[in-house]
Amino acid sequence: MRLAAAVVAVVLAVAGCTPAAPATPSASVSGPAASTLASFYAQKVNWTPCGTAQECATASVPLDYADPGGATITLALWRTPASAQPRLGTLFVNPGGPGISPASLGDWFSRAGLEAYDLVEWDPRGVGASSPVVCADAATAALVGSDASPDTPDEAASLVAFLKQFADACAAGSGRALLAHVSTAENARDLDILRAVVGDERLTFYGA
Repeated sequence: MRLAAAVVAVVLAVAGCTPAAPATPSASVSGPAASTLASFYAQKVNWTPCGTAQECATASVPLDYADPGGATITLALWRTPASAQPRLGTLFVNPGGPGISPASLGDWFSRAGLEAYDLVEWDPRGVGASSPVVCADAATAALVGSDASPDTPDEAASLVAFLKQFADACAAGSGRALLAHVSTAENARDLDILRAVVGDERLTFYGA
């Protein structure tokens, strides 16, 4: 395995794992931040035509779920409406990575047999058009050319030092405030807001 996959998994952990806390099961919210989070769950998005048979929109989510009244970030999403009736709901799909924008993969997902679902793809936070994390080109090039399997303590120490340099380059390009809030748990909470935004009571999700 190359170092690129290892570091991106650490810095841009945005897909696939179980969230640290249970996701909200419906559009209703409870707890100290209920009134603030409710506005995110109740937001209306404006779908506009884009591409062939697709619609695009953006949604707003908190940068920091511990401070939902603070800064927000924007998530880019697009859907292919259901082509069969009765419509069964929305299927969210993500190609994994982590750190991969579905838009960069073209027609990667077959909806054969799923025509009764709206198919929704989105760029997770920190990725693509969703408030992306930006790292220096030189750091990225060095990352791709490095080995993620140290065999000695000295090699391990060198790898740790390099990873810190890479993370610092990402922080310089993106800001530490954003970089501190690009995580699997936060991505899962974003996805639950998107579920409510499209009007579904339960999430239907496929992650590669």
